[in-house]
Amino acid sequence: MPSSKRSDPAGRRPGRRPERTPEERNARRLERRLMQAASTFDVAALLELLEHLGRREGSVQLLAHSTSAPQPTWVHAVELRPGGAKITANLGLLSCRSPLPDYFRQHLPPRSGRRARPHSAATGGAIERDSAVEEPLRALLRLIDDRLLERRFASYRPERDARVVPDWGAWKRDQLSLTALRSTSTLQWLFQKVYPELRVTVRRAPGAERVPTEPTRIGSAVMGRAALGGQAVLPGRGIEVTLISEDRLSPITDPPASPWPDERTPVPWAELAERRLREQIFPVLRGTGARLVVALLVLDREAVARVAEPFEPERWSHLGYDPLSHPSSDAPPAPLRVVLHAGPIPRND
Repeated sequence: MPSSKRSDPAGRRPGRRPERTPEERNARRLERRLMQAASTFDVAALLELLEHLGRREGSVQLLAHSTSAPQPTWVHAVELRPGGAKITANLGLLSCRSPLPDYFRQHLPPRSGRRARPHSAATGGAIERDSAVEEPLRALLRLIDDRLLERRFASYRPERDARVVPDWGAWKRDQLSLTALRSTSTLQWLFQKVYPELRVTVRRAPGAERVPTEPTRIGSAVMGRAALGGQAVLPGRGIEVTLISEDRLSPITDPPASPWPDERTPVPWAELAERRLREQIFPVLRGTGARLVVALLVLDREAVARVAEPFEPERWSHLGYDPLSHPSSDAPPAPLRVVLHAGPIPRND
């Protein structure tokens, strides 16, 4: 009798699942490892990984682990479903950390625990279980738990939920304003965060400040209000920040300008340091009134050519930090010092 099964033109047996791609196999392997090690995850890291696997916040169900035994972790288990996930947490009204009075547990015994004892005088007045009360009460507490756990989990990532912090950027600025941004210790921490590859030193140092005044005119200049050139140089105190680099070139590379993608040019530290200063440091310090001198010190270098004005040594040029061949001498070349910024924090123009 001929078989009723159709033959597959590709030679596969009928009913056989198509082979998964390497990306699909890696995703399935990652999901299995996630479910096995769910209790070791931090809540924020777990939510980030679920989003990476395609499970957004709206598709994640949150449940409380119904038990009276103490639990050492926040997350009890994770169950992944097609397009969604279920997180069982050791938090909520039905968990071991429930704030509800103890008599609720007599109406709602743990699923994995022993059943409640029947009511009798010998048991000390234990409440008899009533299925007509237990199931509706458990469903109500689960509904409340879902909203409470959603808010609790959102608090672990406040930058993503406006219900927790309406303006995350303003909140961060307020927090930074409490840290005394003009102090040397706070500036040391800030610059070290922005320049983790470099050594950073911060100290208070004397300096000079140029103040605009009325120009000096014969017969009309007022003593104490006019100065030659329309500027007066006054002594002052500022903060000197020194970034120390062992190499002239940074490990960061710019996209290639040539049609060959393998030719990537390392960015000089003088250029990269000024870019980070302008994009990351100035927005934080703007409005504090701080006066900074930020300099880059390159230890390992060849002789360099410098372009600067001869009578203003405090104004360093940014040109000419590429190495040149230097004459042979016993003394090594001095470290290169490039001043990236000197003066008040520029405005946001």
